[in-house]
Amino acid sequence: MKKIVTFGETMVQYNAKYIGPLDKTKQHYKDCAGAESNFLVNLMTFGLENIKCIWISRLGKDKAGQYISDTLSKNIDVIAKMYSNQKTGLSYLNHLSNGSHFKTYFRKGSAASKIQFSDIKPHLAEVEFLHVTGITPALSSTALTTTLSTLEYCKTQSIPICLDVNYREQLWDSNTARNVLEKMIPFATIFKVGFDEANTIWKTQKKPVNHFNYFNQLYNGLTIITNDSKGSFISDGSQIIQMEGVKVDVIDPVGAGDAFLAGFIGQLYRHTSIKEFFTLPHQQKTQLLKECLKIGNICGALTCTQYGDTQAMPNIKEIEQFMKINPSDGLLNLSC
Repeated sequence: MKKIVTFGETMVQYNAKYIGPLDKTKQHYKDCAGAESNFLVNLMTFGLENIKCIWISRLGKDKAGQYISDTLSKNIDVIAKMYSNQKTGLSYLNHLSNGSHFKTYFRKGSAASKIQFSDIKPHLAEVEFLHVTGITPALSSTALTTTLSTLEYCKTQSIPICLDVNYREQLWDSNTARNVLEKMIPFATIFKVGFDEANTIWKTQKKPVNHFNYFNQLYNGLTIITNDSKGSFISDGSQIIQMEGVKVDVIDPVGAGDAFLAGFIGQLYRHTSIKEFFTLPHQQKTQLLKECLKIGNICGALTCTQYGDTQAMPNIKEIEQFMKINPSDGLLNLSC
């Protein structure tokens, strides 16, 4: 059994059924929202054999904490002790008439922000890879210390790291984010960042491909840059591959990045593993990266077609059907 582990904060999210600013008196969709748990829930949709997904956190001993535990446990393994006199974070998601959205957090001082390395270490034995985001270290000084300690431990154990930036300006400013991320990136095996995030955090106006030179200096791995509906790019240090985006009618863009990464990793694991990937011949690696980007783009796009972070994540049969109906550069061979 291959274990995939992540840790971080999941909140109860109230997604507005209306257009306009936050109004708690109006109707909302209730759901779980957390980039780390979103990734695992989405990954399980792929139906990969012999994969066990584990989410580690802390929850308040309250209704919100129980809802998260009960909901996530239907799809992934949940290791999250519930603490009395501590709260579970809440998030309100609102949509504006211009197509944009914004979140209002009630998460400061949450149980998850107090997560310790001791919560995580016991579950890192025989792990396939660790998934981590740039959200967790922004929660508190404790969470930052825990994140760096976990990365350092994984390095000593040769555990691959998948790092997804997920910049949240409500949690920290770009200067602080950059300083912390530049400590985290050297540990990464796979590093994903949005084009808009890269320009904001590193204060540049570069084209997507022009970011690779800098990131390739920080570490030796796979760097993915996503650019919303315009598609995605990847570099393995020796080449840059671009894959065009997928056009859909966007209902709710939240969660698209988590779905993209789950699609990318899901397709990768239908053929190989992170460690084994780097041993493949160049031509085989190139073809597989193209497939992974394509599937990632489809998953990210389709997730935007429904409300909720994970509800629209497609399974492999739905992906194949989408590609038959919407051929672009020819159908990719999805067989293992």
